[in-house]
Amino acid sequence: MNERDIRWKQRFQNFEKAYLQEQGVDARFPREVIKASYHYGLIEDGEIWMDMLEKRNIMAHTYNEDTFRQAVNDIASSFYPAIANLYHYLQKNA
Repeated sequence: MNERDIRWKQRFQNFEKAYLQEQGVDARFPREVIKASYHYGLIEDGEIWMDMLEKRNIMAHTYNEDTFRQAVNDIASSFYPAIANLYHYLQKNA
């Protein structure tokens, strides 16, 4: 792994922790982060985020083309808008 990859991963980990730590939340696992983010109003629809996590876990361990196509559809129709909403929220409130 090159230096650029390592730096990106470190920045992402810091990003994951920053907004919840500000609230005094110690969330160490993805489900905890999603639940706390919903609780504190950082995300609007916790179910979509849980679905994202579930689909990510499925896609990490499958090579089924139909599953892939469904994931692409979910990303375009649901996941991207949810991520964009979080991005705009963080941009506005940072």
